[in-house]
Amino acid sequence: MDLYCFLSASDPANCGVSRGCTETVCLYDCKDDIRSHLRSCHLSKENVDEYKLILARAGLFDLSDDQICKMGICPKHRHRLGRYWLKSKTTCQYPGHVGNSKKVVGRDTFSIKMSEEVRNLPYIYLYDKLRLINPSGRKYLP
Repeated sequence: MDLYCFLSASDPANCGVSRGCTETVCLYDCKDDIRSHLRSCHLSKENVDEYKLILARAGLFDLSDDQICKMGICPKHRHRLGRYWLKSKTTCQYPGHVGNSKKVVGRDTFSIKMSEEVRNLPYIYLYDKLRLINPSGRKYLP
């Protein structure tokens, strides 16, 4: 069975080779030890597999094991959303913001559970390139 990166449709420019890895693998097989990475992100209390972390960072929380087993991921996306993910050094993530950035000072972080709860709030809108999307999937122009 040929596997394609599940993020290739939304982020095709970033698909590809990373750190000497060239093959797209089944997402469910991504089970590397990520404990040191979680500690560096102040998420050491989380007990999560690599593939679940990748899905959470992609904003996908409610997938069945069957669905996950059918998904592939390229090495570049696996590394960018997994153990080599770089946390933000600034607090402001608004695209095009021209003001001064402030460094993150505290150690407070969002847990995966908190991220899922925020994602499921009915009136949270996510900025995605040039359009706003609400959790129901309806698209709104800015």
